[in-house]
Amino acid sequence: MARRSSERDKNGIRRGFSANNPFSQIITCECCGAQYRRIHWYNHGKKSIVWRCKTRMEDKTVCNSRTIHEELLQQAFVDALNEMIENSDGYLSHLKENLKTAINLCNPQSAEAITARMNQLQQELID
Repeated sequence: MARRSSERDKNGIRRGFSANNPFSQIITCECCGAQYRRIHWYNHGKKSIVWRCKTRMEDKTVCNSRTIHEELLQQAFVDALNEMIENSDGYLSHLKENLKTAINLCNPQSAEAITARMNQLQQELID
């Protein structure tokens, strides 16, 4: 949360983090790169919650991104998560490769030391 609260957008503007919603500061506009905001709409007496691009909210001529209903966003997240679970072997191998690359970039000697320590701890657990 601290990292996300200190982040700045591509224009250098600091964006505060609100923990009210798990999608806060994660959804970005593919047209202009601004973040989407959660908005309550009241149309014809019916309340709905939607996500809209901040730039589009301020000036509709600058960005032509679409409004996303929260139910659609939640369903897309669940579908993506289910796909990851079904394909977990592929995602896990990709995650392991990414972690190995990140560790080696930070300190090339540390990967072997971490592996040796993990083997030692596993042996202690077995004993």
